[in-house]
Amino acid sequence: MSIKKRIMSILVILTLLLLILSGGLSAYLYQKAIMEKVTAGYGILKTAEKFIDPEKYMTLVEKQDPKNPYYLEIGKTFQEIVDANDILYIYSESLNKDGNTIYVLDTVTDVADATLGDVVNETEVMDTKELLETLSKGTNNYSIDKTKEYGTILSCYTPIKSDDGKVIGVLSLDLKMKEVIKDAVRSIMKVVGIILLLCIFMSVFMYYILDKHISKPILQFAGNLEVITKGDFSNSLPKSLCEGKSEIAKLAKAFERMRLYICELITNIRAEADTIRNAIEQVNLETDKLNYEIKGAADITNQLAGGMENTSYSAQSIEHASNEIAEVARNIAMRSQEGVEHSTNITERARETQRGVENSILEANKIRTEINAQLSEAFSRIEVLDKISVLSEAIMSITSQTNLLALNASIEAARAGESGRGFAVVANEIGTLANQSQKNVLEIQEVLEEVYTATKFLTDSARFSLSFIENEVFKDYNKLSDVAMNYNNDAAFVNELVSDFSATSEELLASIENILNAISQVTEASEEGTAGTKNIVDRNKTIILNSNNVTKEMSTVINSINALLEHTSKFRV
Repeated sequence: MSIKKRIMSILVILTLLLLILSGGLSAYLYQKAIMEKVTAGYGILKTAEKFIDPEKYMTLVEKQDPKNPYYLEIGKTFQEIVDANDILYIYSESLNKDGNTIYVLDTVTDVADATLGDVVNETEVMDTKELLETLSKGTNNYSIDKTKEYGTILSCYTPIKSDDGKVIGVLSLDLKMKEVIKDAVRSIMKVVGIILLLCIFMSVFMYYILDKHISKPILQFAGNLEVITKGDFSNSLPKSLCEGKSEIAKLAKAFERMRLYICELITNIRAEADTIRNAIEQVNLETDKLNYEIKGAADITNQLAGGMENTSYSAQSIEHASNEIAEVARNIAMRSQEGVEHSTNITERARETQRGVENSILEANKIRTEINAQLSEAFSRIEVLDKISVLSEAIMSITSQTNLLALNASIEAARAGESGRGFAVVANEIGTLANQSQKNVLEIQEVLEEVYTATKFLTDSARFSLSFIENEVFKDYNKLSDVAMNYNNDAAFVNELVSDFSATSEELLASIENILNAISQVTEASEEGTAGTKNIVDRNKTIILNSNNVTKEMSTVINSINALLEHTSKFRV
């Protein structure tokens, strides 16, 4: 419903309210006219009441004599009052001894119609008994009744009291309501006319106000809204609409603020959309660069993974070679331990030889006769020299193998680089010890050669030197003692050398085991590094996939922004 229709509805409601008010006023005026007549009737009744003598009135009630002079006199008086006040008639009623209502006093004109003592027909008028009870309470009463002869009449009642205050009858007065209604209608018509004129004036005035201050501004407002619905926010409302403090002005001001805000909002949306589109394009460029860098990093990571695999393979190869070196070192250690045992035996035998020579020197004089036996014993000692020769050849073989192992260890240490430097030092020391052992063994062999020579000479010359034992034997024994002492010293030196070589072999074995542990850790680290680089490659692939998804989402956002710009381009600001 439009505002104009609403206001017209309000005017109709106001008109109805005024009509209801006019009806109320009409009822009030009608009631007022009746009350004025009632008041006037009571005044007339008070005047007529003055002519009533209670004693004479009771006599009339009791005897009911129509020729009573008092009755005739009162009838004339009532007639004069009726004629003077333009009323229908005045009369009185009372109860006879039978309890029936009878006419007592009346106007002269009514004497022939209702004489004294006639019983009243109470179906047409108010019950006299009830009326007497009401009037006995000290209040007047009236009623409006319809009659066949006079139509609607107004009846006023007042009590007739005896000297002691007892109600002995009812004095009534009847008026025609026609005149009362005419007066009331005249008053009502005046009021209704005034109200109608007021309604017409208010309607015209409200229509003028509505048209000037509501309809026209709203039409202007609707015209601007029609333009705005087409997307044109550039036209502002007329200043006349925004001036003043009316609701329309407040609405126009609020609408103008809204229009300016929407214009600013659309402008900001366009600017922000351009900014977002540029930012997304820049993000796409940076994403492409990031994808390129990630692919490069993935390639490098793949190369790194390959290098880590090669490193792991090399570490495994080094570990295998180191295991072989460790096995060789264990063999060297075992052989060294055997050499220690043999050198101990050699030392013990050299000591025994030295002791035997010394004993021979001490007992040479005692066993001259037993030289043959001693020579036989000397011949048996030559077999010990053969064993010594065999042992020296074994030691020479061990030292040759040791040199070969030291060379192989140096080569493997050179391959290991920085981590094999300590191992190379140990290998060089082992080689040096092996060379020194070889030199000592050569010296021993030279000594053995001399011993062989001496024993051979002894064997060949024993039979020819028996005559010279006394002069030459001590000299030969001394030489033999010296040789035995040197042999004993050389054997002790070899024992010490082989012991050192065994200890060095043990240390070398421990170092090789440490190297093996380090190489194993390097292998494990290489394998972990390989797994890590593969994980990095997989993550790089995931990042590239997510980056491509982001690029797709950015494309969707750009399409949305373009659609938003296309929609906002329809607005003019």
